Amino acid sequence: MKNQALLLLLASLVPLFTALVGTIIELISLQDSVTVREKQVKRMLMCYFAVFILIGCGVSTGMALPVVSVWLWPATVFSLYMAPVLYYRFVVLLTQTGRKDSTRYSGHYLLPFVVAAGCVALYFIVPFDVRLQLVKGEAITVFPITAFIFFTIPVVQFIFTIVYMTLAYRKLSACYRQHGDKSPRWGEWFRLSQGLCVLSLLWSGAFFLMIWRGTAPWALPLAVVSAWIQAIFLCCDSFNRQSLLFLPLTIAPVPLKIPFGERPSGRKNTGGNFRTYQRWTPTGDPVEVEPVPLNRKIFERQVVGKKLFLNPQLRLSDLMELFRTNRTYLSGFINREYGYGFNGYINRLRLAELERLMRLPSNRGKSANKLYSKAGFSSYRMYLRINGEVKTQGSTPVSTNPENTTP
Repeated sequence: MKNQALLLLLASLVPLFTALVGTIIELISLQDSVTVREKQVKRMLMCYFAVFILIGCGVSTGMALPVVSVWLWPATVFSLYMAPVLYYRFVVLLTQTGRKDSTRYSGHYLLPFVVAAGCVALYFIVPFDVRLQLVKGEAITVFPITAFIFFTIPVVQFIFTIVYMTLAYRKLSACYRQHGDKSPRWGEWFRLSQGLCVLSLLWSGAFFLMIWRGTAPWALPLAVVSAWIQAIFLCCDSFNRQSLLFLPLTIAPVPLKIPFGERPSGRKNTGGNFRTYQRWTPTGDPVEVEPVPLNRKIFERQVVGKKLFLNPQLRLSDLMELFRTNRTYLSGFINREYGYGFNGYINRLRLAELERLMRLPSNRGKSANKLYSKAGFSSYRMYLRINGEVKTQGSTPVSTNPENTTP
């Protein structure tokens, strides 16, 4: 092997090993993910690093071990076509700051997969010797369609990259327009994200230029350097969820990874109970909270007096924020004082409110079907189900009058 070819081979291994390190880093940091979306983003980044590894293996073996590269080539083609799609999906998950979670499986994978499958099918219908010649870049006179498809792979890959980096830029721009005025860091994040998209275009474009022998000697180093710089930035900025790259994760209202959003912090009082609890804010930051003593008067002044139960979307976590306490303490208080769980207590308040509304002179002649929404029920079917359960249990009704509270 010539010295120049040896140097190119060693250089092509650099982004491969960088992507391998990035995969390991993401695998480790995945265990420390606080939010569901953070885990999804890191998994997508792991997939992107995985195709980087396959592309690096295909390029390096093509120069050093062409016979091995013949068998690796199909995986390399799939990786080349999937790389821009995976990066676009990474951007989508990162910038999806609404409550609607992005679907795990996207139709964007279909076209690259079908195109790659077609290339591989044409590749395997030719003899092994012809495939070896194609991998070595030698001209062949037989199987012209297969030869044409083989040498247009970098072109198709570059087209995919242009399309999906354009889509990624639109997502990044929309996120920046929405949140850019909140902090100067958003400008830095936008420039970093733009730079990573440009690096994708650079290594893809350089790979495209390698189809001509005259440009291959300098195009391959350009592709290697661009891919390596992108891998380095992704590795360094994705290990810490507080990094600049993950800035959009700090503002998205996403489900928490920790069950119920809290767990005992490990410090107990003299009675053996946990004195403080660790909870996670919607931004994924852990905070310690201490249960606040409650009584019926304080509790009902808020829940009953302000008619919080009329909100169909009321959750126990809303009351946790209101009373600055944790789930365990608040659930225990409701069970102890009222003999019901949170849902049971709130639904009985709604039933009592509905009965009060039906007794009003202004609602004379109106049935529950017309008034259920004013009592906090999200649907008439829900009212019927809860009303039937309460009648079956024969439990004591609760009062919606805050003046009936005890100190």
